[in-house]
Amino acid sequence: MNKIILTFCKKTPKYFVILIFDSVVYTSKLLRIKNIESLVIESFLSKTLKKVVFLQVLLTFLSVFTIYSSFGQAIQIGTGTTVNAITEASPVNTYYRRQVAQFVYTRAELNAAGITGANTLTQLGFFIENNPLFNIPGYTIKIKNTNRNNVATNLGTTGWTVVKNAFTYSPDPLRDFDMIVFDTPFNWNGTQNIGIEICWSQVQPSWDASGQCRVFNSNRGYRFTQDDNGGSICGTTPTNRVNYKPQIQFVFKSTTTWNDSVSTDWFNPNNWDAKVPTAEMNALIPAGTPNAPSINAAGAIAKNITIDAGATLTLVGTSNIDVYGDFSNNGTFVANSGNVTLKGENINNINGSTNQDMFDLTIDNVNGAIINSGSIDLRGALKVGIATGNFNTNNALTLISDANGTARIDELTTKCKYTLNMSDVYGDSWNGGFITAYIDNVVVGDFFAKRANSLSDIYVPAGSVLRLQYTAGLYENENSYTLSLNGSVIFSNGPTPTVGTTVFSTTATCSFFNPISGNITMQRYIDAGATNWRFVTSAVTGGTLADLSRVC
Repeated sequence: MNKIILTFCKKTPKYFVILIFDSVVYTSKLLRIKNIESLVIESFLSKTLKKVVFLQVLLTFLSVFTIYSSFGQAIQIGTGTTVNAITEASPVNTYYRRQVAQFVYTRAELNAAGITGANTLTQLGFFIENNPLFNIPGYTIKIKNTNRNNVATNLGTTGWTVVKNAFTYSPDPLRDFDMIVFDTPFNWNGTQNIGIEICWSQVQPSWDASGQCRVFNSNRGYRFTQDDNGGSICGTTPTNRVNYKPQIQFVFKSTTTWNDSVSTDWFNPNNWDAKVPTAEMNALIPAGTPNAPSINAAGAIAKNITIDAGATLTLVGTSNIDVYGDFSNNGTFVANSGNVTLKGENINNINGSTNQDMFDLTIDNVNGAIINSGSIDLRGALKVGIATGNFNTNNALTLISDANGTARIDELTTKCKYTLNMSDVYGDSWNGGFITAYIDNVVVGDFFAKRANSLSDIYVPAGSVLRLQYTAGLYENENSYTLSLNGSVIFSNGPTPTVGTTVFSTTATCSFFNPISGNITMQRYIDAGATNWRFVTSAVTGGTLADLSRVC
């Protein structure tokens, strides 16, 4: 009897295969599994038998390993730039005042996007192109595992988990996925499809033909009921259907935990229980792992990073990590000559149970950063990448000078604060229109009104050229904007803004803007052999250093 025996251990990647073929026992070397898509087998078998082992073991392994896989990441389903019309049903459309809708994302779609096996779903988001004019009250999201591939008929009213309790939804059109964090995470079983139901209460004060998100072709993909009645429509079953469904982003598991299965390499996905951290994935470094994580190259990123008491994270040489949330160190952070860069869309909090050492620290977040707890001894450079105006040291930063060198504050260049004030008289955003800003012909970003009005700041180094380009969308007669420097309008355009690659340009001129608040302590290093110093052992009152006698 021929058989294959596959043995494996969840904690460590030590796998081997025993093949009984024509009454002869063959044993492979250890298997090293980088991820579910890559199975590397080194075997002593012949070339022909290797193929047999590989194919059969792979099938066996895939059927067994799904029980243990726990990948965590953000995935997207659906592509293209198609959006629902302003009178067509979607998860953000308010042409009718109430809506209930059901739709399905299949296991095949999830697998193709990179999620395999049972996992915990913690967020979802739709790609918002344009806001509804009014907020959506009582917005509720339900999810369940289902064998249904589409919504040819409704998914029923039972078996649902309410993952997001009723709230007032104000979609944010960033031309990106507007993520909604669940109140109750959902456990996907990895074998069935994911059914979703969204519903809401009567929109106030009226209906409006607005609210658009990106959709993609899907036969019998979106089932809905709409009306203008009072109260909530949740609890009813949808009756109409269309052949599209929303593009969606899922976040499976919000935190990936270091488990040191293979090595100390931060970038090896097998060292994490939910793959390598991303800008949308938190990183947790627990105590008690024999292989403490090391970052030995550029490109390490995480959302919030937490180093537990007794745990260690090391930057090797001049390597770096970008943190898009909070940096919390209750253990040991070995910076060597590396750099920590704080980024993201919210204020970065630096937390520490005690004092911690850093080498280079870069603040590259327009919303600023703060040393929230603990203190920092900085041995390299403090770099403020943009004029945030609110890197708050909280009087807890010390620039260290020692025998190896002196810490410093990198050059604080003069940067001018320009403000775009963008309006839409109808109040449903710019319907595809947008401004592209360039600094010295390098794109800074795209900007557009969100709902009735939006403000966006652009920081331009003194002497650089700021240029604005405008691209038209629909209903251009609703759009207008101004550009201000330090509160004074220097350019205005619209309604029906001028379209072109250079609708306005200016060379930035302004006064110095201090981006740091809070005290910074400077520590001076004095070599043990230094002479001619007068040491002051008590406070000096009513005098200056010049009043002290120099010892010769």
